[in-house]
Amino acid sequence: MSARSLAYPRAGIALPGLVFPRVRTRRPARRDAGNSSSPARAVTASGLVEVRYPGVPRVGRDAFRRIAVVDRRGPRRSHRVHWDGIAVVVTCALLLGSGLGVTARHYLNQFAEAAPLPGLTEVQAEPIPLPGSTPAPVPSPTPLPDRILLQVPYTTQAPLGNWAQHQHTCEEANMVMLAAYWQHDASVVIDPGAADAQIAALVQWQVLHWGSKDDLTDHRLGELAQQYYGFTYEVVPNDQQVIRAQLAAGRPLIAGVRTHALGNANYPGYGNHYEQPTWSVSHYVLVIGYDNDGVWLNDPGITKGRGYHIAWAQLAHAIDSLDQQYPALNEGQVLLLVAPHAMQNRPAPRGEHLELAPPGQVP
Repeated sequence: MSARSLAYPRAGIALPGLVFPRVRTRRPARRDAGNSSSPARAVTASGLVEVRYPGVPRVGRDAFRRIAVVDRRGPRRSHRVHWDGIAVVVTCALLLGSGLGVTARHYLNQFAEAAPLPGLTEVQAEPIPLPGSTPAPVPSPTPLPDRILLQVPYTTQAPLGNWAQHQHTCEEANMVMLAAYWQHDASVVIDPGAADAQIAALVQWQVLHWGSKDDLTDHRLGELAQQYYGFTYEVVPNDQQVIRAQLAAGRPLIAGVRTHALGNANYPGYGNHYEQPTWSVSHYVLVIGYDNDGVWLNDPGITKGRGYHIAWAQLAHAIDSLDQQYPALNEGQVLLLVAPHAMQNRPAPRGEHLELAPPGQVP
């Protein structure tokens, strides 16, 4: 280790001392006045050793003589890397981080699903009058409002995420949402366990009474609602004025469509299999609102199906697509109205529980 400067020294001026790291503290060496070659050592406050040679340096010699060797005979620390310990720490950190991420995402999704749709409309829901009775007064003002959005409890057709077992239960999911709405369930999202049980019960009822669980036409789905819940039903034209009047009366409508024809990019394969068979399939959605541009849907066919908006023309196209690709389900440009009968020939206030027939029994 050489001196800081090897430049030509000026006579009578000592060269600056050197600073070297020191492993262990040692008492400064005794200064030997008779020997100019013995350096003096002192431990500084910072733990470094300052080395100085006594006397005035001699020109031409001390510039190469002023070399000091630091004593490093003290014990050294082991620098061996403990790879096993590092691996354990990294693994624990990854597991902890992923666990926290999954938990946080679960709760965030729960909060997002539980939030009501923005801009809901307070509407006094009007059941359908009994046949032969005096029609109830028209509850909606004339002209009809420019915007209606009903709070209809939502569920997917696979509430527990078991989509492989629920590829053909959109009809039942729509019935569960409508039943919750007409029973004045205040839930934004129906409890997944309860929704799954109700969907399974509807499927079992069809197998028991009709011999199988099939894709249903609008009329057949109306019969299921009538025989299982005691609702009444009507098949109405897919007309903007009809949709506005029914929703203004607080009555959601069911639309038979083809999935990818709805224009929702969240459907699997939407980008590259837009309306190809086996990708775009027969489906039912619930129309829960309208504005001047189109309608809002509760779509049980995807996890992000609650309350999204499509244009009026998109709804008509989705119905036409179903009719063309599934002739057995073709009933034209129509929608299905399912609602309870009016009780005592009067409107049922939104906060009052309707006396519906027990599930599976005709009233």
